[in-house]
Amino acid sequence: MRTNQMRYYIKINLLTIAMILFCVHKTPAHTALLFTEDNGDGTVYIEAGLSTGESVSGAKIIIKDKTTGQPISTFLLPDSGKTNIKMPDVPYIVTLDLGVGHIVTKTGPFPDMHKKTDSISKSLPVSGKKSKKMMIILLSATTIICIFVCVYMVLKKKIVK
Repeated sequence: MRTNQMRYYIKINLLTIAMILFCVHKTPAHTALLFTEDNGDGTVYIEAGLSTGESVSGAKIIIKDKTTGQPISTFLLPDSGKTNIKMPDVPYIVTLDLGVGHIVTKTGPFPDMHKKTDSISKSLPVSGKKSKKMMIILLSATTIICIFVCVYMVLKKKIVK
């Protein structure tokens, strides 16, 4: 009888550990980032990447007229993920297209619209910080729920026996 009870508690403990490890498993989330800056010489610096630090070489960049939405130019980023382009003559939008769920659009810097520092601050990503906080909150909540379920299961079995 005592051996069966011991096996039961070992199984419960192993199940509890497995559930905790499953709940605490961190998924590698990332956010696409796009940075644009007026170089002050008629060109625009464009840099793209992922919040994990991974390169986005070969990613598609689309430059569109802000008023009409018509494409001005389309090109692929080099291996460095950075490039300089000639500033379009009209206000424009820069789009980084990495596929479904990873499309970032920014208003390109234009001399008549912004000072250089304004375009830098408007280009910095905000969503990466918000999504990271949300991931931590969800992960913590899931872990706490798993621990409560495991404790409840153990206590329920002790009360029944």
